[in-house]
Amino acid sequence: MSVKAVFHGLSYKKLDLHMHTPASKCFLGDCTPEQIIDAAIQKGLDAIAITDHNTAEWVDRVKAAGQGKPLVVFPGVEISCTGGKKNIHVIALLDPSASARDVDAILNILGIVPKDYGLQDAMTNKGVLDVIETITSCGGLPVLAHANSSNGVLADMIGQQRTRILTTHHLIAVEGTDFSDKEKEEEHKRVVDLLDGTDPTYTKKLAVYQASDNPASDGSGRHSLDGIGTRHSFFKMEKIDLHSLRQCFVDPNVRISVGTESPVYEFPKIRSVRVNSGFLDGEEVEFHPGLTSILGAKGAGKSLLIEFMRFALNQEPRNPSIVQDHITKLRSRLGEYGVVEVSFVDENGKESIVKRTFRELDESPYDDTVPYDPAQVFPVLFLSQNEIIAIAENEEEQLQFIDHFFDFRAFRSHIAQYEKELERLDITMAEGLRAFSEYDELTSKLGTLDQEISKLNDALKNPIFERFQQFEKKERALNDQREYFVTITDGVSKAQAILTRAAPEIPEPLKRDPALLRNTSLISKAQEAIVETLAILRRDLDTTRQKADKEYDAWHPTYTGGKKEYEEYIQKMGGDYKAIALSREKLQKQRVQLQLQLDSVYAKKEEVKPISKHRDELLDALQLEYVAYTAERKSKCDKFMNDSQGKLKLRILDQSNVDSFKDTLLSLKRGSYLREDEITIITSNGLTE
Repeated sequence: MSVKAVFHGLSYKKLDLHMHTPASKCFLGDCTPEQIIDAAIQKGLDAIAITDHNTAEWVDRVKAAGQGKPLVVFPGVEISCTGGKKNIHVIALLDPSASARDVDAILNILGIVPKDYGLQDAMTNKGVLDVIETITSCGGLPVLAHANSSNGVLADMIGQQRTRILTTHHLIAVEGTDFSDKEKEEEHKRVVDLLDGTDPTYTKKLAVYQASDNPASDGSGRHSLDGIGTRHSFFKMEKIDLHSLRQCFVDPNVRISVGTESPVYEFPKIRSVRVNSGFLDGEEVEFHPGLTSILGAKGAGKSLLIEFMRFALNQEPRNPSIVQDHITKLRSRLGEYGVVEVSFVDENGKESIVKRTFRELDESPYDDTVPYDPAQVFPVLFLSQNEIIAIAENEEEQLQFIDHFFDFRAFRSHIAQYEKELERLDITMAEGLRAFSEYDELTSKLGTLDQEISKLNDALKNPIFERFQQFEKKERALNDQREYFVTITDGVSKAQAILTRAAPEIPEPLKRDPALLRNTSLISKAQEAIVETLAILRRDLDTTRQKADKEYDAWHPTYTGGKKEYEEYIQKMGGDYKAIALSREKLQKQRVQLQLQLDSVYAKKEEVKPISKHRDELLDALQLEYVAYTAERKSKCDKFMNDSQGKLKLRILDQSNVDSFKDTLLSLKRGSYLREDEITIITSNGLTE
């Protein structure tokens, strides 16, 4: 089943599809067919069309001169027909395999006799529509010559007659000469603008290109050898023939480019697929670098190849039923430990190879040489037959399908970052909200415990006990001071995380706005100052904390000695006194633990307001991102509808971010400690005091 690429793929070819020779009576000077070929090659042209006025006299001569040369010659003719102020010019283009005899056949049908060959003023008595239909019926491509200038439909005709010509289904291409007219471009009045399908009069979209008409440099309006290639267009094709040219006319946005230089694009592509197991064991398929179709008889493995590629590139389907079908095919047709290897070229021209092994229990790992997710590096739209049906039946699936055709990765990446940070903040906020009630509860418990300890203290009146009680108070106070330093240090770390978060990103249309760039620079400087200041503060805090630790270390032996004296006294006394002392000591330990809990809960409670503020900022940013995302999707969908001339109907609905986010949190609630009343508070845009 191994398939080898035969052709080199689509590429832009430089063509001049409107040229005259000495066969046209208005040609200035003289030249040979060989000189015409050489002049075209020197101008870097890949093909020319010989389109003399009402004659094919030089077609075969130029074709013969071009034999063995890197230049394709299209036979053609420029026909003068009735209409307009004087007459209208229509070009007929035939396949390079055609000859002068084929052109003469068209002229004969139109009633142009040999004595009028080469005369610009010679004219068929047929109208433009009849000429267009005749060219089409003879297998040629009709083109309206220099439509915006004299003898052009847009310049010399008006009203319904012009509209009928431009909307006939036999016409798919028009020649324009005003591509570089900046004033007309601003007013949307060039030929290419008028015929882009948006004009309410013409509605139909036509291919528009430019060609030289090889004008003489003296401004006489005649034709010359030097004028060859002075205007040209680039056509994206593989083989230069009439069929490829027709494809360019049908899809001009993708296939035709007008400019001085050939556009160079690097398109991502799959080079090859190799399978080492199962139904396609040992097969290697090499793909054509242009548009690829996988052809084969039923049961040859076409669908399997698609499933294997999407598996290797980590782009499995999302629909649950289709996912199951995908896994079943991998299980039965690739098999456990089967390997799929895909070679691809990304949009930067870098070639990569990924290998993935099907192992269900281990979630099908990649080879060690793949340190990234192929789906992010090389996104591909894979569709099975069942997926196409699912898309046709579901509007949301259709929108997701449309998204595949556009690069929304920046929007999705930003949204994912915001949502991830919001999820983290919301969990912290949920803890903070619970901390309010927990704080009151712990404060009450601590008060009750202090009362019980006080009663036991009264029952244990003794100088040794009283002295140890003072020791305990000092021990606790010194510990509290040490914990205070820990809390401050943690607070500085949290402040650093908040104050040095990423600056707001400048929207794409304003990336070069001077004011926004100056502000971005100021933010960077401010963040550098914050980092430097906080680093100094952190060092000072560490130094101060060490001093506090020394104070505690110097005191602690005194406390240890006093505690030992106290414990020996309690042991000596025994009885009820000992039981009371043990009870007090137990309660004292409970108090220490309770105080630690209270301090922790208090810290969480105090975090709620700054987290709420930060969260509101993120929600605003997320809202703006969704608005921009929706606007971009609407813009793309409008283009789809315009290009389809209303045959495709698409609708984008805005979604409530709060409702969507609440649904997300409710789904996270399962197995978590978030309560629904907390979720309601979290998903509101603010918190009351």
